[in-house]
This record gives sequence, structure tokens and C-alpha cells, in this order.
Amino acid sequence: MSYGYKKATKKDEEELKTYTTAIAEEQPTAKTDTKGLEKALKDKESSLQQFATAEETKRKKICGDDYAAMKLKYGWKYDQPIE
Repeated sequence: MSYGYKKATKKDEEELKTYTTAIAEEQPTAKTDTKGLEKALKDKESSLQQFATAEETKRKKICGDDYAAMKLKYGWKYDQPIE
């Protein structure tokens, strides 16, 4: 049974590699502002240690309505431990 998929060619693989490299270069490599985040979490009555190892759903509960703003300001990565 054919599903209409075709095998990737060398050209397709090269284009994908070029695209992913370009995307990686555009992304900032900024680290998480842990000092600022720790201070903000104290206001939320939480600790950085607990927040750093928590899953993203738990982080959303801790931050509440400020989740998006805090994530942009302090720059942690989705579902990754904060270092």
C-alpha cells in the first residue's frame, strides 16, 4: 500500500541541514537570569531549587498569570532544568 511518501534525496537532506543551521544561529544563546528569577520566585512564595527541577506544568502553576512575562524576562527553556 502506497501512502504517497517519497524517500528523501541528498538535496532534501542538505536543505534541511542548511535550514536547521540557520535557525540555530538566529536563536539567542542567552542563559537564564537565575538571580532575577530567584528574587521573583520569592515574591511568589517558591524557591529557585524547586522551580528549576519542576516540569513546565508545575512552573506554570507557580507563576500563575505572570508565566509568559516571566519566561520572556528570565529566559528559561521549556521543560529543561534551570542551571
